[in-house]
Amino acid sequence: MQNNEQTSFINILLQSGKLLGKFIRMNNNQELFEPDLRALHVSIVKTSQINSWFTLDHSITRIEYISKYLCESLKQDISIHRKIPFVNKKIGIIIEDRIPFEFFPFFITFYISGCHQTYIGKTRDDGLIQAFVKFLERVDSGVKNYISFSERIPKDTQALVMNEESFSADLIRKYIKNKPVHFIKKRTGIAVLKGDESAYQLGLLAKDVLLFFGMGKENVKKVYIPVNYDFSNFFHATEEYHEIINHNKYANNYQYHQSLYLFNRIPFLDNGFLIVKEDKSLFAPTGVLYYETYINQDDLNMKISVLEDRVRIRYTESDFGNSVRQSLQPDEELIRFLSSI
Repeated sequence: MQNNEQTSFINILLQSGKLLGKFIRMNNNQELFEPDLRALHVSIVKTSQINSWFTLDHSITRIEYISKYLCESLKQDISIHRKIPFVNKKIGIIIEDRIPFEFFPFFITFYISGCHQTYIGKTRDDGLIQAFVKFLERVDSGVKNYISFSERIPKDTQALVMNEESFSADLIRKYIKNKPVHFIKKRTGIAVLKGDESAYQLGLLAKDVLLFFGMGKENVKKVYIPVNYDFSNFFHATEEYHEIINHNKYANNYQYHQSLYLFNRIPFLDNGFLIVKEDKSLFAPTGVLYYETYINQDDLNMKISVLEDRVRIRYTESDFGNSVRQSLQPDEELIRFLSSI
């Protein structure tokens, strides 16, 4: 059950969503930006120059969907927000964003819980978290009392949240003795194809594979296909994203794996900007999409059931195209962790 303070936090987020909507509407006419909106835009542009993975278009896309989430889903989907306990702890956060504003679901979870969140170390987002917090201060200057930044883990940290690949267990025991730690599991998205998908559906799937260079937690990194599936229609649907190969870092990844597979005589399919390779692994590298065949529904269910711990989302034809939202909701595992501390 939410207390009055949590209700106040949610109202602040709702107001922030409206302001972000204003930012999107004015994006094509930046001279009309108010100072705070202009500062956010400057930060996004600067970030795109420092970290070329975080393109301006991708950041704007993320802000657009964050705004829609705050204005619509946050208000409508009350059930999950009611699960967030008010714990008022000091939480240290070590995360590495792979796409712009990937920190967002963690931020709102901690914010609604009344926790003071400290973002630790240099993250790859190169300032987007700081810019977002400054933006929220326009709605409520008290936001700064709940968020801070530090190069090291503060001594008064009561719990820690981090990507599971960030540190070894030995380092955790050294720096965070007798304190709870929540590891954010490495997860990804998978898609199931039946072979009768329309060109429109395959176009949406192409977005799930290639948007944000395929680097988000809910991007599709592997597809399950019927035996003897023909990828030609899928490749045709991906043509909308052919300019992705002009991105230097993406092209480097694509060309590296292309050369690697050719050198080792590993068979693969290729359309000039995306490699499709048969592989039982789940996490395909950037520029590559893995696939695995299935004989029937029982065979498919058996193959997927063993991956549940690593699959963030499973797409079927009715879900294609939804990766643009990229997990904006509070994470249920994180909510359970907060309830335990």
